[in-house]
Amino acid sequence: MLDRTLVAGTLIEATGQDPMAWSRSKPGDTLFATVNSDVGNANHWIVIPAGSVVGVRVARRADPTPLLEVLSVTVAGQAYPVGTTAEVMSVVVPPQGRTRLLFVLVEKFTAWRSSARAPASK
Repeated sequence: MLDRTLVAGTLIEATGQDPMAWSRSKPGDTLFATVNSDVGNANHWIVIPAGSVVGVRVARRADPTPLLEVLSVTVAGQAYPVGTTAEVMSVVVPPQGRTRLLFVLVEKFTAWRSSARAPASK
């Protein structure tokens, strides 16, 4: 059986899909980001493949960065709720206008469906 669980403390990096939406966002808006690279577990199995979609909601608009709530991560077409179990570490809008989102899982995350990919490299 494949181990499809990430432990609490796993760092995930994603990039905002629509720079204009991110720059104009207001509280209550739902935005989307794409996971930048495969996220594997201790057994080197890919749990969240690169390209998976992360759904976030703007909780509060603050300068220089908004306060965001991570709602879900979609893996192999299946959305998995994350809710308040993730903590946004930072949101960076570099000169190119793409928004980089870093967050840490506060609780373990299990994806029951996995990608068809081989184990993550060691």
